[in-house]
Amino acid sequence: GTVRIVARGTLPAGASRYVLSQEVSGDGLIVFDGHLIPGPDSLPRLPRVGMVMTVPDRLDRVAWYGRGPHETYWDRKSGARLARWSAHVDSLYHPYVRPQENGQRADVRWIALTDGDGRGLLVTGPAPLDMTALRFLTDDLDPGREKAQRHALEVEPRNLIRLNVDFRQM
Repeated sequence: GTVRIVARGTLPAGASRYVLSQEVSGDGLIVFDGHLIPGPDSLPRLPRVGMVMTVPDRLDRVAWYGRGPHETYWDRKSGARLARWSAHVDSLYHPYVRPQENGQRADVRWIALTDGDGRGLLVTGPAPLDMTALRFLTDDLDPGREKAQRHALEVEPRNLIRLNVDFRQM
């Protein structure tokens, strides 16, 4: 009834290793376990440590127990209450003048993405997590070192939802 998958890799920066295991049960439960092992050099600055996945855009109702209702980050969260919140995924995006990563919620104990009938995905973790759910891929908002000179209205939402579940984001 259960399958275990283990992936091992090396991060180019700092020669750090990463081990990700997944246990998939027949009832739909998936348990992820990730370990970052710093290399012999000092650990480089990492923009985020976590996982990203895309889910169907019909899972556009979001509920979470964590900081809210507005976006919060590990270093900017004292003005947000810890409670149960719910919203439409489109309301989590903030159209900053220059497109950039946004919409994160900190200290999340669980997050549910569901459709109109209440079916969907539930994510929990052993420690408070950071989460982001948007209709944009990371590269849509932040194309890398060379910033495109564009505005938020020029970025088209996709027919998917990108869900980041992070231990920490810079």
